[in-house]
Amino acid sequence: MAVLVGDPSGEEEVLTKRLLGPVAEGLRQGGASRVQVNVVDPDLGPPHGLVPGPDSVRLGAAISWWVAAAGDTGVHHRLLPDSDRWTWHSFVVCEAIQLQGPPAPPDGGRCVGFTQIVPLTVPHELSWAEWRHRWQGGHTTVAIETQSSFRYVQNVVVRPLSDGAPAFAAIVEESFPLRAATDPAVFYDAEGDEVRYNSNLTRMLNSCARFMSGDVPIVWTAEYRPPD
Repeated sequence: MAVLVGDPSGEEEVLTKRLLGPVAEGLRQGGASRVQVNVVDPDLGPPHGLVPGPDSVRLGAAISWWVAAAGDTGVHHRLLPDSDRWTWHSFVVCEAIQLQGPPAPPDGGRCVGFTQIVPLTVPHELSWAEWRHRWQGGHTTVAIETQSSFRYVQNVVVRPLSDGAPAFAAIVEESFPLRAATDPAVFYDAEGDEVRYNSNLTRMLNSCARFMSGDVPIVWTAEYRPPD
């Protein structure tokens, strides 16, 4: 899995075409059995209306590809588009599918809804084992029960494949209905129920605080899964 660190504002359409075209084809020629592309959707605005600070890590896209063995660490570096506005960093990840979600459109068009990409790091006060236990052992159920997400994938980072990669311990994918981007009650699976909304929001925030800290660079993306 590779993530674009930087800001592709104004170039999202060109970037999407490049990733879905020559990059995806090159990855397949290099042995990938599947490819998935996520590019930030400017029409959705910043997640929850929170504009990142000037020193915050900015993510603009992600591309995932599935291989039988992760021995070749070079093919993606020759394919991912360079820019003076962003840098690509790639990782070997171990995928855990908590919610499968609906199938992708057969024509390779945009998947339903939007996908929230959340990179996670281990807070300095926690060991990796305790962090993973709090996240996958406790938070997973909370996330499913308090949000309207219909697809939920946890990618635990095994190792980085690029020099200078951020110290991400995991990269999360959560897919939501489009209305969740503009209506917090829909996002927290509590449309028309203020009591449930407040309960779900509080429960979710308290759970996140147990394993997350700092400024987490969340992005809302359009997702594509080209036909195999």
